Amino acid sequence: MTNVPIGTSYFNSTTKKINYYAGNHWYEVAGTCLPQPTQPNAGFDQINITGASALLTANIPTSGTGLWKISSGTGGTLADTLNPTTQFTGVAGNTYTLSWTIKNDCGSLTDDVVINFAAFTCGSTFKDVRDNKVYKSIFIGTQCWMAENLNIGTRIEGDINTNNDGILEKYCAGNLESSCDVYGGLYQWGEMMQYSNTPGIQGICPSGWHIPTDAEWKTLEGTVDTQFGVGDPVWNLEGDRGYDAGGNLKETGWDHWAWPNTSATNSFGYTVLPGGFRNTDGTFPSLTLTGRFWTSTESGSNAFRRSISTTRADILRGAINKYIGFSVRCVKN
Repeated sequence: MTNVPIGTSYFNSTTKKINYYAGNHWYEVAGTCLPQPTQPNAGFDQINITGASALLTANIPTSGTGLWKISSGTGGTLADTLNPTTQFTGVAGNTYTLSWTIKNDCGSLTDDVVINFAAFTCGSTFKDVRDNKVYKSIFIGTQCWMAENLNIGTRIEGDINTNNDGILEKYCAGNLESSCDVYGGLYQWGEMMQYSNTPGIQGICPSGWHIPTDAEWKTLEGTVDTQFGVGDPVWNLEGDRGYDAGGNLKETGWDHWAWPNTSATNSFGYTVLPGGFRNTDGTFPSLTLTGRFWTSTESGSNAFRRSISTTRADILRGAINKYIGFSVRCVKN
């Protein structure tokens, strides 16, 4: 370009900057890139939210593209990182800082928002941050229990035994993932305990929860039974014991239970489902007939479990082979 008057300027559409002529050379004017990204607004802080999800309220960019990022806090997930009004899911009791960044060819600008979820209250739902499944909880007597069967891990075929390979594995009745969606997973004792023999250990439970001991099951039974209270010697017996504890813990009706679902009241909201069990031969007996649950307490080379039947109102206690697969309910620390 010749015979250019000194001070001539123009906008370079490639570099997005203004250039000017100083007499012997063209120069870029610093800080003149256009258009600048839209000034981000991450929305208002949300404090002490009940539950574990929040709808974000960032602005829509007119110049550039927006992106959400979790700057601090654990166990959170964003449904759509590009959506300014996406849903954010976290963990009860946790606080998060989220960043909304708008970026274009001229640079990027960021604004933050704080999201705080109220502490967990038993009776509300909670999220297992390992796979983002949400579970109901229920307070019974002095204990806080999961009100659903645990369903975590990778499904394996019924004729395969689990082992300490670092992969959390489960069985599903009929070798169908859809069965686990309804009844939860079935677990061998060792896998459930994560190959420890310490009663009350976390095992495969979510953080803050643990595998109930035989004694904790006795407390639950004594709390819900109308004839035999907590500490009654009847709960130390093996076999079918108590009066109506099983009935008071069972889901009512026949949506999942086979007839007759004797004395089912679900009067405490525990909602036992009849997930059956995984047998050592790889089969899945008793679906719709019994709900069978591990404890974390050993008895010799076996471990104690509970069994609740469609034809009975009481609860069976006994020790059994650890290679059988049973349902798991976790109890809060």
